[in-house]
Amino acid sequence: MRTMQLSLFANPIAALEGCESSVKGAMAEVAAASKLSREQGCDRMNGLAEASGLRLCANADRLSLAIFEKWLNPDAPQMPRVKASQVFCCVYQSSKPWEVLLEAMGKQVLGPDEMHFYKVGKDLLEFEKAKKSLKASKERAKGLL
Repeated sequence: MRTMQLSLFANPIAALEGCESSVKGAMAEVAAASKLSREQGCDRMNGLAEASGLRLCANADRLSLAIFEKWLNPDAPQMPRVKASQVFCCVYQSSKPWEVLLEAMGKQVLGPDEMHFYKVGKDLLEFEKAKKSLKASKERAKGLL
């Protein structure tokens, strides 16, 4: 398990304040930018959930348009379940709501391109470290001869 050093001066609770409304706002932005109507998005979420055997709502078999609208309203108290937000991200092909959530915790979402560059950079750093170690070993070996 990775540990994380917390700042003595930063208030971690302050970063999470308003997080739910920010996530819901991001969901609303994604839905508004989509070619799907709210009804189509709701129907597709229900279809994907049914095909996956998931329940989007705790108290209903299907997601209603009224509840979906509340999920997209930053001022409404209803918050989608984690699985429902996954279904939303799949239907709308956007990870923006999760990016907003993770940013509140000081984290980032890496896409395939960013992940590739991260791995290349990490490998390059490891290569440079190994090269320095090899050079130091050669210098020590010269001193012994």
